[in-house]
This record gives sequence, C-alpha cells and structure tokens, in this order.
Amino acid sequence: MISQLRHPYILPVKNADIIDGHAVLVTTLSAGTLDDKHRPMAVGRIVPIVCQILEGLAYVSNRIAI
Repeated sequence: MISQLRHPYILPVKNADIIDGHAVLVTTLSAGTLDDKHRPMAVGRIVPIVCQILEGLAYVSNRIAI
C-alpha cells in the first residue's frame, strides 16, 4: 500500500530488504547513503526539509489508518 502513495515529498519505494541486519530501501531518487551525509546542515536548509517531511507525513496520515 505504501509503495502506491504519490506525493512530491514522498519517494516511491522500489524495493525494501534486510541486508546484514540493516534495513535497506531502494527508491527512484536514492543517491548515496545517510552515512555519506556527515556534515552538519545550516538551520536555513533544515527548516524547509522538515516542512516537506511534515507535509508528506500529513498526506500519508490522511490516507492510511494507523
């Protein structure tokens, strides 16, 4: 069901698996890993990202009964 959600701030999941005890998601726009993102971000960059995350979560919460 989640793989069928379409929203600008939700990456479509192509595949999900557990590899060596780690959850792995493959999306259409994946580039690198979270470990690659080790530098702190400026607050001015974080706030818009958090707003996009919240908008995507609001979309999901209106379509999936949790």
